[in-house]
Amino acid sequence: MKNNYHRFIDLPFDIPKPQRFETPARQFISYLGLDVVPDAMHKWVESHGLKVSNVVEGFYSGPFGSGVTVPIHTDQTDYPGVADRCKINVTWGPQDSVTRWYKLRKGVEATKIEHAKNYVNDGFEEAGIVPDIHCPHCWTANKNDLKPVFEKVISGPSLLNIGQLHSVFNPSKDQMRWTISFAILKDGKPLLFADALKIFDSCLTK
Repeated sequence: MKNNYHRFIDLPFDIPKPQRFETPARQFISYLGLDVVPDAMHKWVESHGLKVSNVVEGFYSGPFGSGVTVPIHTDQTDYPGVADRCKINVTWGPQDSVTRWYKLRKGVEATKIEHAKNYVNDGFEEAGIVPDIHCPHCWTANKNDLKPVFEKVISGPSLLNIGQLHSVFNPSKDQMRWTISFAILKDGKPLLFADALKIFDSCLTK
């Protein structure tokens, strides 16, 4: 099956783990500012004619049974699969936690999630960030209505297709799983996964 979901990428700089990732979280998503983006990352991204968006997120999946995990979702307003947008993610945690991608079964439709108060754009603004990506809603679906299509242990910096429905599974009983997620812009719009594969081709490892 064609891998249209994930690639490891060899970044020529380190991305330090944010201090807040040392403690558990009460919800799966956090809103981070550009101060967590290394200067070297800005320069490297800009050298490819791109820009790091100020939509920088932290995703938390607690130990198995903790009740906090990354649910099935997309990271965009477009219907799943319409526009396969891309993010650069770095994950810390157990080496057997996975990101999973899904396709809707025939005849089934995704469910729109309207972003309520204290969520996504509102959450960024409350954190003092005015997002440069407008995202008033995203999409989800019932797991029984989905077909799993790809699964990967994210053990290094990665390009992820966030336009398809995806989720996280952390089987560890005592380790937290944290991810820092960077949206990348091309001509002011979110970078597509197919374009990212071309632009970063020389940096992709497997």
